[in-house]
Amino acid sequence: KSHLAKVLTAGKYRVVLRDAACSGEDNELEATWAALTPADVVEDAAGRLARAIDQAYAASAAELKAVLFERERGLEKLRVLKRFFLAGQGDFLANFLDLADAELRKPAQKASPTRLAHLLAVALAASARGEGA
Repeated sequence: KSHLAKVLTAGKYRVVLRDAACSGEDNELEATWAALTPADVVEDAAGRLARAIDQAYAASAAELKAVLFERERGLEKLRVLKRFFLAGQGDFLANFLDLADAELRKPAQKASPTRLAHLLAVALAASARGEGA
């Protein structure tokens, strides 16, 4: 990644972490940035700015990953959403739409929520058994 892309991405990560109120202090990272001189920013002959950008990017990415996948158990939540919305395969939605076609074409006031719930249960059961409805 280019340094510009890393700066923009790290900045986005920091905003997410700040908005989620979970950004911790990184004294080593702050010290690295504080040690930069105007010459480092303008010409970066020693590569100190590039190293500082790489370090900020890596630290932000690691912190965001830790928050999303460890503290907030993001992977578990994504699996639950996958099972719920896609029933593991994604076929239940197509089955439900086929079964409920006539009911869904009715005006909202005339459609039966009980009938739709039953058709959804049938579609989910068929998906769980691995067969079409």
